[in-house]
Amino acid sequence: MQAFLAAVLPGSATSSDRNLLKLYDDYLLRYSESWSLYPDTLDSLDLLRGRFRLGILTNGATLMQRRKLRRTGLNSRVEFALISEEIGVAKPAPEAFIIACDRLRLRPDAVLYIGDDPQIDVDGARNAGLHSTQVLRKTAAGPTALRDLCESLLKT
Repeated sequence: MQAFLAAVLPGSATSSDRNLLKLYDDYLLRYSESWSLYPDTLDSLDLLRGRFRLGILTNGATLMQRRKLRRTGLNSRVEFALISEEIGVAKPAPEAFIIACDRLRLRPDAVLYIGDDPQIDVDGARNAGLHSTQVLRKTAAGPTALRDLCESLLKT
């Protein structure tokens, strides 16, 4: 924190460890209060539940990711969430996707992975043998992109 503050606020006074911890706690509180989903996310997962098996594969620190999943309600919409820190490998490594398939008890070629990052999610999943598609949120259809995809999946 001291190095960070010195970099972003040159000339700032050196803070005590206690003050630095307080700053970090304040940051974490504000950061966690900002967690939100696109408005179509939970409804989209509800459309798919019962017809498809659903899981989450996410990169990051376990504690933070578990908090996000609880706060947003995602944890109640899927069978499981795998977090890179817990499984010891992160996307886009094929092993991460294979572990998720094993958890689903499905072959990779029987799984559709939906993600937003073309390299980490789409290419990573395809390199592991999964089907994959990208949800484009930064377009005019962004707020309903997942619901639109789910509705098209249900038509097949």
